[in-house]
Amino acid sequence: MTLLKFFRLPSTAPSVFGVIFALLSAALPLISLGNSKAIVPAAIMAALLLSVAAYKNRTLVRVRYFDPVILCGLAAYFLAAVIASVQGGATPMEAVSLGKLFGIIVLAALLFPLRTSLTDEDIPWVAYALIAALLGTMAWIAGYVLYEKLMRLIGSDPSRYSDDYFIRIQLYGYFWFKSASAVLALFSLVAGIYLHRAGKPLFAIALAACSVAICYWIGSRTASFGLIAALFAGVAYQFIGKHRLKLTLGVLALAFLLPVWMNVSDLKPEQISAQLSPQNSGSISVVYRLYIWDFVAGKIAEKPFSGWGAGASKRVGTDAAGILTDPRFGEFGEPIPIHPHNAVLQVWLEFGFFGALFIYVLIARGLIIAERHIHTPVQRIWVFASGALIGCFFGFSFSIASSWWLVTVIVAVVLAAVFARPARGATA
Repeated sequence: MTLLKFFRLPSTAPSVFGVIFALLSAALPLISLGNSKAIVPAAIMAALLLSVAAYKNRTLVRVRYFDPVILCGLAAYFLAAVIASVQGGATPMEAVSLGKLFGIIVLAALLFPLRTSLTDEDIPWVAYALIAALLGTMAWIAGYVLYEKLMRLIGSDPSRYSDDYFIRIQLYGYFWFKSASAVLALFSLVAGIYLHRAGKPLFAIALAACSVAICYWIGSRTASFGLIAALFAGVAYQFIGKHRLKLTLGVLALAFLLPVWMNVSDLKPEQISAQLSPQNSGSISVVYRLYIWDFVAGKIAEKPFSGWGAGASKRVGTDAAGILTDPRFGEFGEPIPIHPHNAVLQVWLEFGFFGALFIYVLIARGLIIAERHIHTPVQRIWVFASGALIGCFFGFSFSIASSWWLVTVIVAVVLAAVFARPARGATA
């Protein structure tokens, strides 16, 4: 069977909604190769086009059909952010952060309901556009790396492709592909939901495996190891049995109390760093994060309920607060390099207990809705793995204020809901 037959294009043309969603799905992985920030205007343009199409088709009323718990949770979270920012002394930077947050909430409020405009005939077009973009992203990254290795082999441009350059690559990887590797890993799992639906499980596994290989090759540890861990988490979630949801919500609640556990614990970063090697770049990254988190936990203890306000991560942890130093690893840098590299700690730091509480409610509600609409065990594995990988990236890499990443997560969740949807008229 040829690849063309394996992915035979649908015989029915897509609707205007299918075209827009397909273009958006194809755009995100490719955009992330260049400038990930451009993902935000691309998604806004898609949302506007979808709204216009819905208005012309007299289906814009579907925007009202938004889960009331999630809608209230988003409103409460935004209110908590505003109150924390006002109490922390509102600045123009905080106003900009709050404006971005409000815009992202509006974007989510449009994309989620408008996904219901997609027909069963649209879904394969959206999925194939996504898969084609993922394969194209892998090919581009592989070609880039191979080209650099070839240039070194033939001795071309020695000032650029020097031994020092490749030593830095070995230590830090192709860090400029960090955003692309995150998008690649996440949407490979999302595509797996559709491939299971379409009866192509082997291709779903192959796509995920290729994503792991590419991400590992370019030194993106969070994406490569996170994708593997997410799949194992998905399998574990399925095999827990009927109490899986309750257990997960309980573990999640404990995770959201992370700053509490850190402040009552006697475990210090230097106790862990004493067991690690300073010669390993991975160890350096881990130890630096431990010191960042320890500093953030201390700041949270100063304002546990009110928080420090939007954008506080960039204010309270600058060089003025000192330089983080370890007796074994030496100096690291400022206490918070842009953000804490942990979403739970950042929510607590900026918006306090209530901000963290409302985020927990949103995630819990999302898990309950997902569990209610999952129809097969394998589908449950792919859906939960996608969510676990999002959690992994929020836990170790990306900020809660990163607009491009929040928009990427919104689109990924929307597509996951579309691909997990049973065919119209099918029985669960």
